[in-house]
Amino acid sequence: MWAPFYAVLLSVLTYYSVLKEFANEMSDYCGHVYSYIPLLSPQNLPEGWMSIPYCLWHIHVIILHKIAKIPVEPAAAIASCFFTLLSFGILYWIISRFTKTRGIQCSSSLTATLAFALCIIQRIAIPWADIAGEFTINTLHNPTQMCVRPFSLLCFVFTYDIFMKLDNENYVGTFIDMSKGLKKAYVALAVTLFFSGMAKPTFAEMFIPTVGLLMLYGWGLRLVKKTGTAKVYFKELVTMFLVAVPTLL
Repeated sequence: MWAPFYAVLLSVLTYYSVLKEFANEMSDYCGHVYSYIPLLSPQNLPEGWMSIPYCLWHIHVIILHKIAKIPVEPAAAIASCFFTLLSFGILYWIISRFTKTRGIQCSSSLTATLAFALCIIQRIAIPWADIAGEFTINTLHNPTQMCVRPFSLLCFVFTYDIFMKLDNENYVGTFIDMSKGLKKAYVALAVTLFFSGMAKPTFAEMFIPTVGLLMLYGWGLRLVKKTGTAKVYFKELVTMFLVAVPTLL
């Protein structure tokens, strides 16, 4: 099994990459650890939460630092390792489910290799493209981007299942069992989208309007083609909006 090996290797790479970021006082890690985390102290927690509502990563660092008594910089690195490994596990599951439902032969070793490659391919350094010396596609220099990645992956695959079911009522699902309808997928999307907002709101700010526009386009096509499904599709469009309400609030 290559998955445990890649998990350990990914943890080591992430841990030391994050610690390296603290050498640059202008890095996002320094800002989040030394400026934002103090705002979330028990004495001024309500005010701190209002200042930084996307505090999922910060909460993990605080738990490791305050409760486990780990120094704050290693605690930040460990928290980032957790979300990186979560992304790796979700990517492994996505590849496994997709290849299995499509009848594609893909061994566990190949699946783990692909998941690992997708986790590390993000490390693109273009010094002139960003003030911190990292191109904006890179998630390793930003803790909230690392935190939101696993939830964003789940949002994409759950939305994929929903769209496929809307286009084909006989669709039984790739990532979620859709044989009994859309309810399970809507709940799963609502939960993961909410946590994505807790991790980094900018993902939801882009994802929600994009999905909305795609569904409006699909509704418009049904109206123009007069397929008789526009009314039902519009109800699902409204339901999808309700799925996003907890995150928007």
